[in-house]
Amino acid sequence: MKRLLTLIPVCVLLTGCFQEMKAEDIFYEVFENDENQQTYKIEFTTKSDGEDQNSAFLEWRDEDGNYRSESYENDEINFISVRKDGNSSHKDYENESIMYTNFEEDQVNPSPNPSEEIQEIIKFYSGDFDIKLIGTEDILDRKTYHLRFDVKEEHNIGMIGEIDLWVDSSTWVILKETIKDGETLFEREAKNFETLSDFPEGIFELDNDEGFTEDDFEDEFQSEPTTLEEASETFPVPFLILNEDFDFESGNIRPDYMFDDYYTLQFDFRDDRGLIDVYIEHEWGLEDILGLAIETTVRDQPALLIDEESLLSVNWQENGLQYLLTFNGDYTREDAENIISDMEFME
Repeated sequence: MKRLLTLIPVCVLLTGCFQEMKAEDIFYEVFENDENQQTYKIEFTTKSDGEDQNSAFLEWRDEDGNYRSESYENDEINFISVRKDGNSSHKDYENESIMYTNFEEDQVNPSPNPSEEIQEIIKFYSGDFDIKLIGTEDILDRKTYHLRFDVKEEHNIGMIGEIDLWVDSSTWVILKETIKDGETLFEREAKNFETLSDFPEGIFELDNDEGFTEDDFEDEFQSEPTTLEEASETFPVPFLILNEDFDFESGNIRPDYMFDDYYTLQFDFRDDRGLIDVYIEHEWGLEDILGLAIETTVRDQPALLIDEESLLSVNWQENGLQYLLTFNGDYTREDAENIISDMEFME
């Protein structure tokens, strides 16, 4: 989720300015300094193509980053997620299980605050979408900023083509969103929203009165050493590896927590120029995380390439998988492109 610049407050007062705002001009500041700006409770309802999905989503968050969310279908609870003091737990009523996770400080922010979430959304989509600030609108008697994301023609593959977000001006909580995916229109809108000074006791605790199975994320999804042959037997689809000009040094495999029956693979290959790290997972989208990538093509697929003095890497998707190759040693961009072109499927 690209770099953001300061949004000049005067511009917000000028109607004509809204149409000219671009992603690189939009940086989210809290103009209204509410001391409870990140202490709130919100309830959402969802629709698909105008039909109520009989689902609801509730969320509580305090200024310390503690967080609770609940999801309901047909008035029955599906899951509860709680984060408190760096520890997260997810209670899944369908699978009758609870997953516990301890996030270390150096890991990706598992619970961004509303302002961080908006910035991440803009960064994630700004490569493929044109983003504009349309104007201000009231939702639940609160001023919101209306953002419009239109897919760029060269990136239009008939899937998500348009996204609209209505962002609360004083808290940066998304109060309404619409997503047009092909011919389907998804809508989610807050029907209740309130900032809070305190919460019910125990709101950020998770019990297990039902006796659900309990698992630890790190234990459930830990990485294990693997050979190429073992990985091929376990992985559900064929994947690419470097050709026989390279020596296989080591490999690791772990279950993919986002996609059932999939795994993430990490292999190291070596030749006389250095070491190449190959990372493979289920495809999820190309993202310029460091803001250094340039768009290119490898194996007839769109790719992101970073060619810096300290980093040479290529990221692309092919046959439902996502590949990230990092080249450590005496490799050039041309070398990297040729090596990728010569990769072969591990059957």
